Amino acid sequence: RLANEMVVAIDTLFVNRMFEMEGESFSKLGIEPPDVTHNIGSPSWNRDSTRLYYTICSQFENQNNCAIYYSEKRGANAWSDPIKLGETINSPAYSSKHPFVTTNDDGEEILFFSSNRKGGFGGMDLWVSKMAQGNFMIPSNLGKQINSKGDEVTPNFDPYSGILFFSSNGHAGLGQMDVLMVRTNL
Repeated sequence: RLANEMVVAIDTLFVNRMFEMEGESFSKLGIEPPDVTHNIGSPSWNRDSTRLYYTICSQFENQNNCAIYYSEKRGANAWSDPIKLGETINSPAYSSKHPFVTTNDDGEEILFFSSNRKGGFGGMDLWVSKMAQGNFMIPSNLGKQINSKGDEVTPNFDPYSGILFFSSNGHAGLGQMDVLMVRTNL
């Protein structure tokens, strides 16, 4: 089972890493980002827990450059190296992060994520993409009912109820990143 993300200090540089929890003890998940200074987090399992999707961000001139990756489970504690999703999801010159993977009634994997890619309504918008023949299709923006001029992040979709949970600083709320929910037909 995945534990909460933890911050690790590397020579006074603070970066996020992913940890597993067994009983009461934590151990670092065997997935390493391409560079020691990169942050890694926001994990989401596919339906059968054979693939883990996550975000890797590099910090360059005060901007987060984030992309969505996955690793395949290779055994009890073994993982493939990070595999970056293609440009359909990780559009060049934009950040994509906070993947959430679910499966629809037809058994298709669906990826929800946050991105500031072209075609959005503001900062970070929520997008959705279906997998077909092993690749995610061109994503669709979830529209103005969900996205605002601010940031919408951390999507979590419950396929049984049709409710999408997410955080936003662009809708009326108590301030900062409020958690919102909306029923949707996806």
